[in-house]
Amino acid sequence: MDLFRKQLWFVLLALSMNFSIRAQDAPTPPMQGAAPAAEHHVTDAEAKELFRSIDDILKFASEHSGLPIRHEVKKKLATREEVAKYVEKRMKEQGNGERFDRSARSLKKLGLLPRIHAGSLQGAGGRLV
Repeated sequence: MDLFRKQLWFVLLALSMNFSIRAQDAPTPPMQGAAPAAEHHVTDAEAKELFRSIDDILKFASEHSGLPIRHEVKKKLATREEVAKYVEKRMKEQGNGERFDRSARSLKKLGLLPRIHAGSLQGAGGRLV
């Protein structure tokens, strides 16, 4: 599961870097009362370019960190519905923050977290901790 989180984080980082570079390359014209644009679907050429940039980023990170590439990053385009379904599933799995509250209490008792912490004011059900 930890490997999955690292890969997901890396893919999200790669996507955000790619989009930020594109945003710098082509400034958007100001909208003057225009209706919002229709939803953009990624073309095959854009997908290939995106996947190639992920490989480039992986290679760059490997070269600069000195760590070997153990395996390639899994690449898959997901629809808006698939992403929404995944996020909803993960939110249900994580519960309402009770696990975080338990961990915070343990860390406070061990002295690894300050007694006055932003997360310590209210627990999972809005109760004071």
